[in-house]
Amino acid sequence: MRTAAKPRSAKAEHPGGRPNTGQTIERTLDALEILAERGHGVGVGELADALGVSSPSAHRLLSTLHARGYARQDPLTARYAIGLRCFSLATLATTDLDLRATAAPHLRRLNELTGETSHLALYADGEVIYIDRLEGVHPVGPISRIGARAPAHCVATGRAILAYAPDSEIDGLLRRGLEGYTERTATTREAIEKDRDVVRGRGYAINEATWREGICGVAAPVRDFSGQVQASVGVCLPAPRFTAKTRPDLIRHTVDAAASISADLGFVVPATNGRARSS
Repeated sequence: MRTAAKPRSAKAEHPGGRPNTGQTIERTLDALEILAERGHGVGVGELADALGVSSPSAHRLLSTLHARGYARQDPLTARYAIGLRCFSLATLATTDLDLRATAAPHLRRLNELTGETSHLALYADGEVIYIDRLEGVHPVGPISRIGARAPAHCVATGRAILAYAPDSEIDGLLRRGLEGYTERTATTREAIEKDRDVVRGRGYAINEATWREGICGVAAPVRDFSGQVQASVGVCLPAPRFTAKTRPDLIRHTVDAAASISADLGFVVPATNGRARSS
């Protein structure tokens, strides 16, 4: 167990008043560990003593963590504690491990059946994070990588999740403002609500150049045993390959992949629900 008396940072503050990047990162991580360990909260002076820095430096560090959601401040005591953002990242990491393993064979089959770049995505704070990806067979295709992020309101993988998000989440995104990346991007409440209704009605989302010009995609929601949408799976491809001829099969294979992953996660389709349409 660490002792509170010994500063965690090996060096005192930089003579010029600014620590180098390595020291800053180390102190930030030390601060997060201290916040996590001390459930009663931490004051600015207390953190400064623990880190071996000045009170203004500790206050700047805490203010940054607070602004990013990694720390929260009690309005009555002014003490800081670990923030919800840390819990959401931990949840994402745990979900990532279980979900990727469960989805892997179905994502591979989707990739084989369509020949297109296939993604498994999670939602976090207005964005989707690609936690798995398989390259398409074509020489020309979209550029992405595992760990990459995209604005959820623009891409099919994000809109397949947002369609089932609570209204409070949509309200929050709209208050912050939604950027329009192309002329087809939905940025108003009316457009977002209309899209949510469409996605819920047919069971999948379509991206037709709503984020990047010339790039299209299809995605469907992945549900856990309780029926909650936890992720999405989809394909992404250049617009010239997203045609009236190819679209039905792309939709069908995507919806089937999402249904198979959901089933392996324990979701049972209610008897009254029909299969998603592919047109």
